[in-house]
Amino acid sequence: MLTTLSLAVPRFSYDQPAARIIFGRATLNEVSAEVERLGARRVLLVATRSAAGPAGSAATSLGERIVLEVDRVRQHVPIEDVRRVADRTRSEDVDAILAVGGGSAIGLAKGVAHEMHVPIVAVPTTYAGSEMTPVFGVTKNGRKLPQRDPAVQPRTVIYDVDLTLGLDTELTAASGLNAVAHCVEALYASDLPAIIEATATAGIQNLLTALPRAVAGSEDVGSREQCLRGAHLAGVSLAGAGMSLHHHLCHVLGGAFALDHARTHAVLLPFVLRAIDSDEPAALDRVRRAIGSDDPADVIRKVVLEIGIPGTLADLGLQARQVDSAAELASRHPVRCPARVDETVIRSILWSAWKGDHLA
Repeated sequence: MLTTLSLAVPRFSYDQPAARIIFGRATLNEVSAEVERLGARRVLLVATRSAAGPAGSAATSLGERIVLEVDRVRQHVPIEDVRRVADRTRSEDVDAILAVGGGSAIGLAKGVAHEMHVPIVAVPTTYAGSEMTPVFGVTKNGRKLPQRDPAVQPRTVIYDVDLTLGLDTELTAASGLNAVAHCVEALYASDLPAIIEATATAGIQNLLTALPRAVAGSEDVGSREQCLRGAHLAGVSLAGAGMSLHHHLCHVLGGAFALDHARTHAVLLPFVLRAIDSDEPAALDRVRRAIGSDDPADVIRKVVLEIGIPGTLADLGLQARQVDSAAELASRHPVRCPARVDETVIRSILWSAWKGDHLA
């Protein structure tokens, strides 16, 4: 007689993003061919001012196909910016968007693509990771609203290591820790697909190993390549696992109080981890294995301080009188998280991050 064993099997669902990835050095030269591959003839160029050099090179290669350029890009993607650019895009009959720069440029491109249903070619110049996701956020009435739309997933992502050489030290550090946050949050998701566990683990190991070297030597090709590879994996991880408590708090602080997005990720992450560890320590087992430490919050906090990120939310400009308001705003909406989350927990996290308590 056969005995049937009843074993608990983790359940997950996973949408495989469809994107073409080009990774290497001097890959900016591929922009024209990739736009041609999409059959685009009228292109909107969205670029941050810090990426003016590569954006100009890309525009030169595309010639008359660039019919509209936007170089004034604001953080947190205000809805009025999306509507203004979308209106201009319609009037120019644009059929593709080229986004060159960090998360703000790619975020604006996604907002417009959501309105217009045109494909994006993304050329990231920082370690934001947004280029690999169908996720975007727009800020309306002081609230940053994350959305998910497969239509905004860039069709081609061109990673050029050369574009990160000489990247500002502070931006290197902040955007790199932003990418680390994507990996960490994926690893404590309760319904994590196996492929995303692998990418998040590899991403966090690449980033934590290479970031200090990249910050110390902006022209270090090896560390820059490793950071960009980690950022790519971080974006894949975020796309596959979704967002949880950490991202939720960062969106509240950015949308309502205009805190710098990447630096907020870096400052807040260790305090969120410590709160989860206190309530649901088993949730961080994958994070512990990936980092190789029983105290991942302490490891990340030390990296934050080592590479020179401001250590507290107060350093980023959040006023003491705003902390409780932020906690109240963040508690208005449910958050997917393995640990208990309520206004008391959120207030404790924000006050600790504002003061720098417990993880000094």
